Amino acid sequence: MDEDDRQQPIRALSTVERAYALARNGPCTSLDDIRRQLERERYPSVNAHLSGPSIRRDLRQICRNRLVAASSTASASGPVPEPFTE
Repeated sequence: MDEDDRQQPIRALSTVERAYALARNGPCTSLDDIRRQLERERYPSVNAHLSGPSIRRDLRQICRNRLVAASSTASASGPVPEPFTE
């Protein structure tokens, strides 16, 4: 084991698995957000893992769907009623 191997944290998820998890459940709302978060978490070769057209399209769509679902949920609850005053 060389020094680089010892400095890399052990991960439960691969770079691609973590990218999908961030798109589905994380704070990320775009592919750039996902890339930045993976880099902050020190995942290796982020750009290489996210360079294919299929994965980019999938991650963008998942983020878009999550944002649409969140805005639908917010608008379905309707406007907040004004407090009653006399």
